Amino acid sequence: MATAMKTALMLTLFVAAMFVLCETEKAGEPKCDHIGYSPHTIRKEICGSDGQTYSNEKHLEFENCLYKRVITKVKDGWCKEEDQKRADERRNHLAEEEAKRIQEVLEHPKPST
Repeated sequence: MATAMKTALMLTLFVAAMFVLCETEKAGEPKCDHIGYSPHTIRKEICGSDGQTYSNEKHLEFENCLYKRVITKVKDGWCKEEDQKRADERRNHLAEEEAKRIQEVLEHPKPST
């Protein structure tokens, strides 16, 4: 009797697992949330074998899962040197603007209420 119950339980679990897998396939979207990618994760650019720059390795893994492809990391950093230069210039510009705002607050603090 115990063997029959174990078999029934195993069969029930198998059917439930198949149902979940089928529902995932019907939705047409793979479950990629296990990868841990978020657009707000630390940027450490890498170049993919498709010639595109990804914000980090988790981003590449996420894209591979989402679009069911196999792009590999070619190198650390940007794929195109001009894109790297443009990104560095933008980061420097933003840092300079932030430094100016901080300096202005230090020189002209708002009166407390």
